[in-house]
Amino acid sequence: EKYPQFRAMASKVGKRGELGSAPIACQRDGYRNLTGVVDKEVIDLFNEIGEDLRSTYEIEIVMAIELEPKGVVAAIYPLTETKTLSSGNIVTQDNRGAIGLDLLH
Repeated sequence: EKYPQFRAMASKVGKRGELGSAPIACQRDGYRNLTGVVDKEVIDLFNEIGEDLRSTYEIEIVMAIELEPKGVVAAIYPLTETKTLSSGNIVTQDNRGAIGLDLLH
């Protein structure tokens, strides 16, 4: 298996409300608290994969590549970005608000 750390996140997230699963985020309906589930090593690896995809396929803009164990947004590439496109247009995006969103809730 190439990325076992990604697969391991699914068991850490678990099913919503299940004993030992990532808890429901306080005061954020539809979100889960991923503290202790996602570590810097996983984020760095995920970002590296995103950068590799972008450079390999010469993609000018990536809106969002998401890592969603059990349907919960755990990582997004790029998380934030401001980029001047070849057309001269400037694109700014901030995906931080989606972290922890439980898409299956």
